[in-house]
Amino acid sequence: MRQQAWAKLLELVGRDYLARFNKRLPRDLQAKWDAADVVQDALVLACDDIDQFQGVTDETLLHWLRSVCRHRRQNLDRRYRRSGKRQIGREVPLDNAWSCDRRAREPAAQTLDPAALAIAHEDQAHARDVLARLTPAEREIISLKLGEGLKFVEAGERLGLTEAAAQKRYRRAVEHFTQLLKESAGR
Repeated sequence: MRQQAWAKLLELVGRDYLARFNKRLPRDLQAKWDAADVVQDALVLACDDIDQFQGVTDETLLHWLRSVCRHRRQNLDRRYRRSGKRQIGREVPLDNAWSCDRRAREPAAQTLDPAALAIAHEDQAHARDVLARLTPAEREIISLKLGEGLKFVEAGERLGLTEAAAQKRYRRAVEHFTQLLKESAGR
């Protein structure tokens, strides 16, 4: 049954259908996918889903197959035109990529890849956990220095400390944070 369906689909599609589909595949997508590849993928999908076909005539089978191809083309359109990193519009021709202009050599996306992003999130969560283990006074001096960007004189004034005392508290807080970070990393 499956081999007969496959043979029937191949017979109906033929070269003429490939040529018509090739004209409908936008030029920028042709650089990514050949029309024959799209039709072949659609045929594989159609053969897998042939049990869902409800028609009885060759015309309805051809119409159903065309809709499978159309959906496959729409999926490619979404994948290469509407996605962030794969957008065709972000591509740079190789002639420009090797030019002396530094911008042309930069990657199109300035974002981390998914694995690096996951690691960064884990590191941030780990740092938050370690910060929570500091004393309130240590968290406060770190927050004033790093969070608000205050100078030691300003941080000392807020805490009722001298500049030297604020520096000393900050140094000790950072040392304690580093120690806790190393201890928790060794677990």
